Amino acid sequence: MTTTAPRPTTVRTEQLVAGVVSEASEELDNWHTNSDTGERLDRARASSRESVEAALAAADDAHRDGRWQHLSSTERGQHLQAFSEELTKVADALALADSLDSGVLLSTTRQLCAMSAAMPAGLGQLSPSVLASDAEGVSGPVAQRWLPWGPAAVFAPWNAPTTTAVGKAAFALAAGAPVILKPSEWSQHSASLIGRAAIAAGLPDGVLQVVHGGAAVGQQLAADPRVAAISYTGGGGGGRAVAAASAAHLRPLDLELSGSNPVVVLPDADLEAAAAEIASAMLFLNGQWCAGPTRIIAPQGAVDELSNAVLQRLAATRIGPSTDSASQLGPLAHPRHQAALERQLIELAARGAIVHRAGEVPDGSGHFFAPAVVTGTGTDGVADEIFGPAITFQGYGDLDDAVRRANLGSFGLSAYVFSAEWESALAVGQRLRAGIVGVNKIQPLLAPPTPDAVASMWGGSGLGAIGMAESLRFFTGARLIY
Repeated sequence: MTTTAPRPTTVRTEQLVAGVVSEASEELDNWHTNSDTGERLDRARASSRESVEAALAAADDAHRDGRWQHLSSTERGQHLQAFSEELTKVADALALADSLDSGVLLSTTRQLCAMSAAMPAGLGQLSPSVLASDAEGVSGPVAQRWLPWGPAAVFAPWNAPTTTAVGKAAFALAAGAPVILKPSEWSQHSASLIGRAAIAAGLPDGVLQVVHGGAAVGQQLAADPRVAAISYTGGGGGGRAVAAASAAHLRPLDLELSGSNPVVVLPDADLEAAAAEIASAMLFLNGQWCAGPTRIIAPQGAVDELSNAVLQRLAATRIGPSTDSASQLGPLAHPRHQAALERQLIELAARGAIVHRAGEVPDGSGHFFAPAVVTGTGTDGVADEIFGPAITFQGYGDLDDAVRRANLGSFGLSAYVFSAEWESALAVGQRLRAGIVGVNKIQPLLAPPTPDAVASMWGGSGLGAIGMAESLRFFTGARLIY
């Protein structure tokens, strides 16, 4: 028996500026849609230039008068605990909003939103030990402090709206920095709930604000000198635009951008286990995650066996509405994204690649996409990002050839190695240009293995790094007192 959760009957795109909630006043060209049906819901909206200016002024005031940064770590921790509690109360609503906007299975967004709701409280407990330390130096006492640079602009993507927005905001708040959150114009509904949770938690005015919009609002935030740090997750074009607008002010940038992530399968790997892991990873977030598998690089003689094994698993996948508990793969986020992915497959076929599609797409006008496995010589040299449930296969001769193929292109976000031996996987993994290398497992790094673990964005995949302590300290400057 399957169950289908109800969709919201009304949606609002609310901003939170200087403690006041209101609907964003301007309309954008794109529409929010019900990804399961293709039905138009409402136009995407933008905060006016005056509203963004008011948010910038309020964040600057909140930083300068110390209403947040000068609280004790205990007091800030209590606020963050209250914020977590309010987010937990609306976790189901957040999950519905994220599923509506991204097409991701509701069962997945519920897990992610529940985890995200707990994050502010956890970081509030972690921050004192990360942001201050004392020691005895050769000539006397030494105090090391990490103090907030100032207001932070946080840009969240559409594929995991709540997870990214709450995560980034929580790190900044725990570090003592006021936050202005701008979600993607394709996924605006959960941010409204996050703003209301901040009010219910009693966060001081100006400490967490929400504005909406597209490139113009992003440009206004990134170019303003009152913004002291910028954390952005999204596409490479948007990230470069943010960096260009920000350049004059020489402020810290954290840019987590695109990836074209190789999966290197060594000759001793268990092909059945690798196929199962690859197929499962293709379905996570409906394939819409920047660290997902993109290019499968396997021994030449194993390509057919491995690609067929992946296809067999995908063929048994139930593609259906994101709210249906029996669905294993939901629709894509919006029609422009669906059309872009279909164009990529057409272009690969034009290069001589063979495109295999798996699974049965439901009838109707939802943004559904049959998973694709692309083989043949037309995949050689292809290193573009494919942001959806589609992968390419390449065969290699020796390990040097495998590493060369894996390191093609400009990206360097994630890579994966399959091998029966840890030492063999490690030897190849340390030759791959990527910040994260998974061994025999393809999964999002939702929680680093240790608080001090760090993974940098390499090459065209961005600037900055992923990690608990690293992400907390990003919003701060170090001060040494000796």
